Amino acid sequence: MYKTFLFFKKVFCFFLFDFKEEKERRKLKNHIDTLLVQAGNRKDPGTGAVSLPIHLTTAYAHKGIGESTGYDYSRTGNPTRTTLEETLAELEEGERGFAFSSGMAAIQAVLNLFVSGDELIVSKDLYGGSYRLFVQYEAQYGIKFHFIDTSDIGAIKGKISADTRAIFLESPTNPLMNEASISEVADIAKERGLLLIVDNTFYTPVAAETHYQWGGYGDSQRYEIFRGDTMMYWLALWS
Repeated sequence: MYKTFLFFKKVFCFFLFDFKEEKERRKLKNHIDTLLVQAGNRKDPGTGAVSLPIHLTTAYAHKGIGESTGYDYSRTGNPTRTTLEETLAELEEGERGFAFSSGMAAIQAVLNLFVSGDELIVSKDLYGGSYRLFVQYEAQYGIKFHFIDTSDIGAIKGKISADTRAIFLESPTNPLMNEASISEVADIAKERGLLLIVDNTFYTPVAAETHYQWGGYGDSQRYEIFRGDTMMYWLALWS
């Protein structure tokens, strides 16, 4: 009886140890340093290169008519950019990542989601380029922007109407460094079925993620536009 007990104890300890090991492996796999150092690793089956090469070509050859490799012209797709976007999405636990040549290009891409008659609630303290673009869209396309103090949750709730489609935040704002509670605004957006768009302006993606605890988002979406003194600007999509 005692030997049977020892046997099952060993089996239990083995599975417990294996479970803990697997948990640690998963934790290590998802660690930011691991994700970054493994970005693009072994993704070049043509040559077997361990580190993904930087593709500088402008055009790509096809085996035949209609037999695309998935890449046609670097303006529409590039293996290096694809790996960057996939890595950014993985780091942010997003569905997709999109790289742009500028922060304003990312913002303009998001604005293409809206049509005449739609309304957006926007931080009143705002990067000048964003403000001018919003004013232009309002005059040219009939999209209404309500500029308010987005650190005031009551003010946000008071501006939501049947035509409201999204909330656009800068946090901290540029230039006054005002902060909004992104998690609280996320809860409002989720409750009302709105998109939440966040331009972090100053923080790096890592600093923005650690500085704010995002609210659960379920089946709604959020767009996050990252700026900073970097060559690539990007937008991550959650759904």
